[in-house]
Amino acid sequence: MKILIVDNTELISKDGDYCVESRAGDFIVELKSLGNEVAVFGQKLKPASNTVNVFRLEANGISVKGLRRKNNKLLNYLALYAYALVLLKRYDFVYLFYPGSFRYFAFICTLLNKPFGLYIRGVDDVYDRVSKSIYKKATLIYTVSDMFTNTINEYLDTGKARTIRPMIPYSEFDIVEGREYTKKEFFKILYFGRIAEEKGIKELLLATNVLRQIRTDFVVEIIGNGEFFEDTEKLIEELSLSSLVTLKGPEYEKQKIREIYLEADLFILPTYHEGFPRTLYEAMIFGTPIATTLVGGIPQLMKDKVNCFEIKVKSVDSIVEVLSLVFSNYKLVKPISENSTYTMKNLFATRKHSHALDLNTEIRKILK
Repeated sequence: MKILIVDNTELISKDGDYCVESRAGDFIVELKSLGNEVAVFGQKLKPASNTVNVFRLEANGISVKGLRRKNNKLLNYLALYAYALVLLKRYDFVYLFYPGSFRYFAFICTLLNKPFGLYIRGVDDVYDRVSKSIYKKATLIYTVSDMFTNTINEYLDTGKARTIRPMIPYSEFDIVEGREYTKKEFFKILYFGRIAEEKGIKELLLATNVLRQIRTDFVVEIIGNGEFFEDTEKLIEELSLSSLVTLKGPEYEKQKIREIYLEADLFILPTYHEGFPRTLYEAMIFGTPIATTLVGGIPQLMKDKVNCFEIKVKSVDSIVEVLSLVFSNYKLVKPISENSTYTMKNLFATRKHSHALDLNTEIRKILK
């Protein structure tokens, strides 16, 4: 089968290749390994230093389609959609990462009588009128959260939408059980993910600044890359937090990521909005206690004082309160972390196959 993936992020140029986010890259390569001819369509951008798009497509045998960004935004999108009218005809199935700049490709697919699917992984525009029209036309819909799945199915009055297995390189065999949660002399707080303002990085640093006036038995480790990286460096310097906060670049090696979670005493995610972040799945797999905002699709799986500690959105005081609670009563994390482990065991048990394998199976049914 010929499958065209339409990513909802840019294709970043690097050393003569084009790159996507690493987990998306793994998914695309697995889909190719199942006997498909796979290409990726996107907006081609110049090299960027602070990007999470580091997975090389052409080096992994994936064809890249798209156009370089033009200065005029209107001309840019006219050119892209004109190109799409020709390009989509060559493929048996189109899979849109949704929402994104190319959501109107769905209408081109309908015009060409081309079957298409949606992978819904973000909250932007998910419930607007255009999206609802697109859901009706889609052949299949996968989402990252039961909340999205249930809402779409209620609207469509069908079971078309399904929640897929997490797009992570870990499985039920990686789950860590029996982890010890003894009283700590020193706490390591971990943020792992894209370095973006909407992830609550600023609030985390401001809370660290407040908390250090009360106690000094903790450090914060921030791992990742993104558009807010340099601003984060500056804020650490302005607040004189370099002795408490370590800002590292991204990490992609599977075993090293495991070690990072196991060395952390608490994983924190003060994000403003989400679909359902993969880092929460990873923290639960490795039994790392979690403090997170309950936004987007997160509340469908995460419950305050059940398998996580809730942080209020954009609230420095809330972060201080939660961290103080954990530091003073670390024994509280044991039942909560054990519940998060059970959450992942149950999730893996009910979603047996990988995203790529599920998609491959469904496309073959559709094309028959």
